[in-house]
Amino acid sequence: MSFSVSVVRLVDSRLEKEYFVNSLVSLVLASPLLCLSLGCGPPQPEGIVEGKLQCDGQAVSGNARVVLMSMQTGTAVAADLDAEGVFAAEKRLPPGHYVAFLVPKTYDEAAPEAPTGRSRATKSKDSAGASVVPRKYWDEGTSPWRVDVVAGLNDIQLQADR
Repeated sequence: MSFSVSVVRLVDSRLEKEYFVNSLVSLVLASPLLCLSLGCGPPQPEGIVEGKLQCDGQAVSGNARVVLMSMQTGTAVAADLDAEGVFAAEKRLPPGHYVAFLVPKTYDEAAPEAPTGRSRATKSKDSAGASVVPRKYWDEGTSPWRVDVVAGLNDIQLQADR
C-alpha cells in the first residue's frame, strides 16, 4: 500500500509542477501582448495652432495672449502676441471646437515678490496696441471667436471689430 501512496504523491507532484510551468510559460508569452494592447496604440491626432490678430485691419501687438479653450473638455493653449500680431502656441491641441479670447500678460518680472515666492500680478505697462481691442474679446463667455482645430497646421486669422 505504501507503494501506491508514493506513486500517487509522485504523480500529484509532477502534475503540480507541470501546471506551474505551463502557467508560467503562458504568463511570459501573454505579458508582451497585454502590454502592447494596453499601452500602445496609434498616436492621437493633434493640431498645431498659429495665426494673426487684427483689429479693424491693423495688426494688434502689445502685452496680450491669445487663448484657445474647449468649452467641452477645458483643454486650452495660450500664445503670446508678437510685435506684428502673430501668435504660435507651443502646445498642440486635440482636434475640436474652441473659443478664442484674449488675456493680458500679467506677470511683470520687476514686480516685488509675493509671499509665496512668485511674482505679483501687475497691470501691463505695454498694452497700448492690445488696448484697442474691445472688451468682449477679452472674455471666453463674450468672445465671438470660434475656432475649429483639425489635425496638422491650423492658420487662425482673428479679426476684432471696434
